[in-house]
Amino acid sequence: EDNFDEIGQVLENVGALYAALTEEEQESEEVMGAYLTFSALYEQYADVQQRLLGEDTVVVKTAEELANALAGERPVILMQADITSEVIPYKGGWTVTLDLGGYTLTGTGKGSVIKVNSGNVTIDNGTITGGKANKQGGGIYVSAGANVTLGTAGTVSGNTAGATDGWKYGSGGGVYIADGGTFTLDGGTIQDNSALLDKYEMERCGDGSGGGIFAAPGSTFIMNDGTVTGNTATKKGGGICLGYDGNTPVTVEIHAGSVRDNHASTGGGIYVAHATTLTLRAASIAENQAKSSGGSGSSGLPPWAGAFDPNGLGGGVWFCNTGAGIFYATSGGYISNNVAGKSGDDFNAQLANRLDPHFVTRLYDGREIEWFLDGKDGEWSGPRYTPGSEPIIDLDTLISRWSGELFDNTGRDDLALHSETSGNSSDSYYSVKIMDNDAKKGGGIACNGSLIMGEDRDVSLTITKVWKDTDGAVVEDTSSLPE
Repeated sequence: EDNFDEIGQVLENVGALYAALTEEEQESEEVMGAYLTFSALYEQYADVQQRLLGEDTVVVKTAEELANALAGERPVILMQADITSEVIPYKGGWTVTLDLGGYTLTGTGKGSVIKVNSGNVTIDNGTITGGKANKQGGGIYVSAGANVTLGTAGTVSGNTAGATDGWKYGSGGGVYIADGGTFTLDGGTIQDNSALLDKYEMERCGDGSGGGIFAAPGSTFIMNDGTVTGNTATKKGGGICLGYDGNTPVTVEIHAGSVRDNHASTGGGIYVAHATTLTLRAASIAENQAKSSGGSGSSGLPPWAGAFDPNGLGGGVWFCNTGAGIFYATSGGYISNNVAGKSGDDFNAQLANRLDPHFVTRLYDGREIEWFLDGKDGEWSGPRYTPGSEPIIDLDTLISRWSGELFDNTGRDDLALHSETSGNSSDSYYSVKIMDNDAKKGGGIACNGSLIMGEDRDVSLTITKVWKDTDGAVVEDTSSLPE
């Protein structure tokens, strides 16, 4: 036990040397003798390892051992080798931690890598990759009644849902959360996954959406920390898709983390569906782009996606006519340094019937935010912003007037805005960072539901006036001083 780790490394090296030999070399008398000694030592090593780990932990090195362990009731499963397997189901109703041990669990491309049907499962310390689901959940499928957490050192990467090998549609390239399921991102990474839809297949709600994570209506998604990056969706939510159109909301909490460099047609970073409310506090929405969805080159979308209009709306945030937006200064956010090809570098809304006419004009530290019209030439919010444009003096009145005029305006012009502020969008104050994403509509966030930034909270201040003399001493008798 004193030199357990050192012996383990030696045995691992010996095993690798043996595996590199040809079959003829392995069957030689000298190698066979050495292998028997190696096997005996490894048995003793495994016994010591089990004693050190305790009875609650089972060690697995093959797909069969992993499947058997998941069928048992050990609270901790520790992988000690890379494993490739078809879909691994977990049907137990208990709590288990799957410690990948720094290794990789790889799917065979015939469905999700792991499907959790019930119970509480924490996955950590390794990578889940190689899943190709014909419909939902390339990497992890979270069923109704299941509760899955991806830990700090866990990664879900390189998985696909839909439009590959004859599959025409899919959602949740990295993770799919079914109605009644719960997924918590607790510091892990969702990276380089895809949810794709073949243009020529009948379109279904939610298909081709949620490149990184797809949360179905009725599900719960919690992000305490972590990174969602490099994911692609043909339709909505390159990084995260929160539901699809309907009356059942997704329960969502995003407390901290990074959503960056994701790609979609609508909502490059995050898409918020009708009936769902996303509340963000201390969030930075910056350096996103509303432009073409990219085509098969830059973003990995099917070739037909390149036919999208290359002029985008709402680089930072885009609201559909069903979307609602409320922005508070307290615990509020930063929406700046975004770019849109056609209108609304930082903000673009189609209708104002659900838009709260209040925009933040100060950052948390008192820095001023200036807002400018940034619409299409010849329309209500035009022209486009250029350096030297005049800022909007009374933003609340302007938005209220736009709301009133809109319903008598057959053109139904968008409200498109650009913001300017000093400072750094990646300031440590911002616990949620939505950056470097792109989409045709809503580079950072696209919203058909409700987006609340900051919190509606009254602050009480008590002010006490104190007079001091030239020496800094408090003046007790103030009867002769001005009120």
